[in-house]
Amino acid sequence: MTCKAVFSIIIPTRNERNNLIKLLPVLVKLYPRNSIWIVDDDSADKSAELVKSFSQKHPEVHLLSRKNKLGRGSAVLDGLREAYKDKEISYFLEMDADFSHDPKEIEKLLSEIPKSSKSRSIIIGSRHIKGGKFVNCSPFRILLSQLANLYARLILKIPINDYTNGFRLYPRSAVELLKNAKIHEKGYITLSETAYLLHKLGFNFIEVPTIFVNRKVGKSNATIAEFLNSIPAVFRIRNNHN
Repeated sequence: MTCKAVFSIIIPTRNERNNLIKLLPVLVKLYPRNSIWIVDDDSADKSAELVKSFSQKHPEVHLLSRKNKLGRGSAVLDGLREAYKDKEISYFLEMDADFSHDPKEIEKLLSEIPKSSKSRSIIIGSRHIKGGKFVNCSPFRILLSQLANLYARLILKIPINDYTNGFRLYPRSAVELLKNAKIHEKGYITLSETAYLLHKLGFNFIEVPTIFVNRKVGKSNATIAEFLNSIPAVFRIRNNHN
């Protein structure tokens, strides 16, 4: 059964034009009632121009352009702040543009809304629970993800299995807090910081299995260097929010 919640989709981008060409028509067809925010970090491939052109026929699609590469984490937060201004929006979904998050699986996250307790639950698409899996990813990348999540869980002790997958559905009450929160980290590690902050504020987490498909077009913005930088960042997260 399709969930009737009004939600907004937040998609951070940098040089994702070739993916957006395919993704935006799929999203507006599947979820015509919902707004879509593309937060673009100064893409050289004219992603922003594509979104502007697309939005002329689809006013539910919005563009937030940022100068320079400011990071995925802050892009999502800026998108959440913009989407929050619409008082009709009850839920906010973040996802990537490269089809690593299947648009058809959004429904799996939405279906958990009736089970969430008084809008105090964050719903996470998880690759590291039964039914979740990686597709077209190297064994090394899968191992890296497993180690990163094990490490984060040992230090931050949030009762979730996937700290690093940016496929999440937030209730309005969570975004109300996040939009004014002091978030220190950048990039993918921001996912762990926002989860930790919300956990400390009493939010619960619901994980649903999701299939993560390695991108076919473009280059990943997640790098080994970013992973190595996240190791001390996990300790900073714990110290900054204790």
